[in-house]
Amino acid sequence: MFLALVPLPARAQGSLIPPVDGALSERFDAPAGPYSPGHRGVDYSVPTGTPVRAAAAATVRFAGSVAGDLFVTILHPGGIETTYSQLGELEVKAGQTVAQGTWLGKVSRAHEGVTGLHFGVRFGDDYVDPLTLMGWIDVGEAIHLAPLIWEPSQHVPSPLAAALAPTTAGSHERSCREAVPRLVPVVPPNDNVAVAVAGIGSKTRGGVSADMYEPGPERLGYPAGRVYRFSYAGPAGARLHRPYERTDTYGDIDGAARRLKAMLKAVARKHPGRDVDLLAHSQGGIVARTYLTRTADAFEPGLPRVEHLVTFSSPHSGAPAAGEVDELASGATGRWLLREASERSARGSPLPDPLSPAVMDLGPGSEHMAALERQDILFGTRVLSLGIPNDVIVPADRTRVPYESHRIVQPAGVNGHSAVVSSAHARGIAYDFLRGAGVSCPGPWDTWGRHLGRAISWTEAKLGDAYRLGRIVGLPWPR
Repeated sequence: MFLALVPLPARAQGSLIPPVDGALSERFDAPAGPYSPGHRGVDYSVPTGTPVRAAAAATVRFAGSVAGDLFVTILHPGGIETTYSQLGELEVKAGQTVAQGTWLGKVSRAHEGVTGLHFGVRFGDDYVDPLTLMGWIDVGEAIHLAPLIWEPSQHVPSPLAAALAPTTAGSHERSCREAVPRLVPVVPPNDNVAVAVAGIGSKTRGGVSADMYEPGPERLGYPAGRVYRFSYAGPAGARLHRPYERTDTYGDIDGAARRLKAMLKAVARKHPGRDVDLLAHSQGGIVARTYLTRTADAFEPGLPRVEHLVTFSSPHSGAPAAGEVDELASGATGRWLLREASERSARGSPLPDPLSPAVMDLGPGSEHMAALERQDILFGTRVLSLGIPNDVIVPADRTRVPYESHRIVQPAGVNGHSAVVSSAHARGIAYDFLRGAGVSCPGPWDTWGRHLGRAISWTEAKLGDAYRLGRIVGLPWPR
């Protein structure tokens, strides 16, 4: 098997991530010679329409049709070439530079009549086993034992009944379960470090004004010694937090993501070997997603593994209010309103500066939001996004991360955007997700909340003046 002897450049070894999330249906089978039979790659068993990501940063060498089927081939540094075969649709073109995790297209079939993806890797003229180039994966490190807590429900009246309930031998499928509203869990959801990230307009200098930090991850059961709060001014001191002003949250999102990266490196030094859970609110969720999409590297030394990301009312499809800035700037009255709001923001108003880089980045269709849509979140991180129906700042229909878990919780408080962080329903769903207890069952608010969110988005788009809307409904801008 001559291919086993092909030498690989050191930088290529362990540098690829799987192109899809799915089980292998056929492994690599090295042929005895260049024209001998064999399986020159691996097949993943995934449904038609599954998104396919770039296994590493590269330049697209070919993207198009071959004998009626769509293929993508990308060339990586060191002479490694990866091929993604027989796709259903393409999202890249030849000559395009892609980052690791960039969406390339969607699955159609691995081979004739076989649903899935065929993934091949070549070094020079020789095919090699893709699995030998995958990053180090220790399954044991990925397993966290959830606390054994029996919670009675209408479906399981007693622990004995639960023990006697019929199960399917060998099945890994679990039926969904109702999320139990929680005030403060009695045990931590896992043994990770929790890092909270607050939203735009928050502050910690001269007193804390940040929904994500009051009360914070402690309400999800994390011990105080394993909880850290991100600072838009950068990490400092024993708690890795430099007090910051509201104006510090108005900078560009990429800059905030770089400061989050610096903080996580410091967290890794203080807690070596521990994974991290990112818990973020509003703009904080976009900062965390930017870190996991554009800033972090799956194999960069010194960075902790981020096992979970949970976002609360984060505008993953863009914030409608941020998107109204261009329309307001097109008229004299709108420009006056924007200048007045910007000046008041600089003087300490809780309303974010509408002319700031952060607001520009958060607008639907902005270059920053479009870049996030083109790329997958860092491989190995599980994501849950939460929305709430009575949120006029970030409507519930805009809180979903594509291809990730998403729930809309029941309304809470007057201002849902702030109340979602302290919602017992939201905490129950998040806690179950963080402890690996399975996905909670969709409820009526997942449907009605999405419809209500679309109605709010439509209404805001028609009003064309997000600041006037805030005064009409009498709600404060989110912290």
